[in-house]
Amino acid sequence: MNGGPHFTFNEAISFQIDCADQKKVNYYWDALTAGGEESQCG
Repeated sequence: MNGGPHFTFNEAISFQIDCADQKKVNYYWDALTAGGEESQCG
């Protein structure tokens, strides 16, 4: 996710993580929202 100075990481990014069960979904959700805040789309 290194797009250089012209393409920074922001809320306009979209990616997919294949999860086997809800426990794994919760794990990634908690990790990805740590230190930030949830918004309308995720």
